[in-house]
Amino acid sequence: MTLLMGPMEGVTDGIWRTVHRSLFGGVDAWMTPFVTPSQNAVWTWRDQRFLLSHDRACFQDIPQVMTNDPKLFLWAAHSFQEMGFSEINLNCGCPSGTVTAKGRGAGMLIRHDQLRFFLDQIMTASPLPVSVKTRLGFQDAEEWHELAKIFAAYPLSRLMVHGRSRQAFYRGQCRPDLLAETLSLFSFPVLYNGGLFSPEDERFLREHLRGISGFVLARGVLTNPALGRVLRGGEPLRREEISVFHEKLLTRYMDMLPPSALLGRMREIIKYMALAFQNHQKILRKIFKAKTLTEYRTLAEDLWSLPLEERPCYHETGTDHPWP
Repeated sequence: MTLLMGPMEGVTDGIWRTVHRSLFGGVDAWMTPFVTPSQNAVWTWRDQRFLLSHDRACFQDIPQVMTNDPKLFLWAAHSFQEMGFSEINLNCGCPSGTVTAKGRGAGMLIRHDQLRFFLDQIMTASPLPVSVKTRLGFQDAEEWHELAKIFAAYPLSRLMVHGRSRQAFYRGQCRPDLLAETLSLFSFPVLYNGGLFSPEDERFLREHLRGISGFVLARGVLTNPALGRVLRGGEPLRREEISVFHEKLLTRYMDMLPPSALLGRMREIIKYMALAFQNHQKILRKIFKAKTLTEYRTLAEDLWSLPLEERPCYHETGTDHPWP
């Protein structure tokens, strides 16, 4: 069973992936947050420094591309091949309004004829195997039955399916039942994404997704960085592991970011880590008001002193349980 670490914009950059790889096991590969090739076909400084090239081991990762231009996608594929990557992933799932308004991300799911045209252009010319990360639909998850037929017609290296529509964003119930109805269509590996935060969730999904090839983890790992290890039967998360993970990240970012940007980046990371601790709300509010690195680090130490949740995991908002 394959376990991938999905992309999380603003969190799982090259530094995060390198440090997580060095401390925790259980994940087979890490995906980069999406990069968008510019019209003049160059990678920005931000793309190169934060997403692609921190550690040679990062070239084992799967770079994700956000574009609806086949020529730019193919340019990116050739560029990634030269860098040493072995797979390229197309983002058909980002629900952001600013992204979908341009016909990118989940916006590619609106016009099925345009999606077919794009896939026709890239699948025969890409120098790298192409995988796709998608949602069940744009307006409604029931769109999946038609989308599944489209994706099944191409020789993808693998398909990663988030169990919600774009309209649902990250709220409400996931619909793995719809994916289960179409698994027999695919001749390549299919991985499920969405609402998997604990071993209990994985058991539910294994039972209801017979024939699934694996899972894509995301927010669950940000709260419990040992989740992949736990899902493979390894030891549960230890409190001191989060402290060490956080300190290594902070040290790496201190070498790269000015103080103002550093605090913003660490707050984005620690808001997930805090969910692993009991009664974390008061300290987390103070952390978000901290104005200096010294104040931030003192409050972080206070957070690590709290008892760990018995089952540290991210909890969905807007629903009592992510499954129907």
